[in-house]
Amino acid sequence: MYDVIGAYQRLEYIYKLYIKSTFPLRYKSLSQEREKILNRTGILSQPPSYRNSTYLSSIWIDLKRGK
Repeated sequence: MYDVIGAYQRLEYIYKLYIKSTFPLRYKSLSQEREKILNRTGILSQPPSYRNSTYLSSIWIDLKRGK
């Protein structure tokens, strides 16, 4: 089975790490403010929408059946 949520979390972590390392800030207060902004939902990336996915819906149906 595909780990959509895990892949999303890993990619989001990698993007944040890239931004921090590529654009270092001198002041800790600015780094903290940037971290708060990047942690907001929808700023850096959108969470996966698994309810509209037909593939994941079929997996959910199979899980309900016990397969």
